[in-house]
Amino acid sequence: MPMRGQWRFVSSGSFQYIGERFSDASNFPSGKLDALNLLNLRVGLESDRLSIAAFVRNALNDVDVISAGVSVTDATRDENGVAIDGPVSSEYVSLPRSIGLSFTVRF
Repeated sequence: MPMRGQWRFVSSGSFQYIGERFSDASNFPSGKLDALNLLNLRVGLESDRLSIAAFVRNALNDVDVISAGVSVTDATRDENGVAIDGPVSSEYVSLPRSIGLSFTVRF
C-alpha cells in the first residue's frame, strides 16, 4: 500500500499448527508430544532502498517440547523382552516469544 512519498506499508503473518505426535519411531508413551501453535507477525515501512519493520515471533508464546530423546537402552520391557517405554533422555523446547526491529538497506 503506497504512503506519502515513496514509502509503502508492508505486513505479513504466518500461523503453523503442529498436532500431537511422537518424537521418534518407537512411539513410546514418554515420547508423545503435545500440539503446538506458532504465530509470527511483521509490520513495517519500506521504500525502494530502505525498510524498517517490527516483528513478533511466537506471538502466542506457546513454549513446549518440540523434540524428545527417549532411551531404548534403558527401556521398560514386557515379559517377552520387548521395549514398551523408555525414559526421556533429552528435550528440546520451542523458542519463547521474541519481539524486535529489523532494518534493511539495499545497495
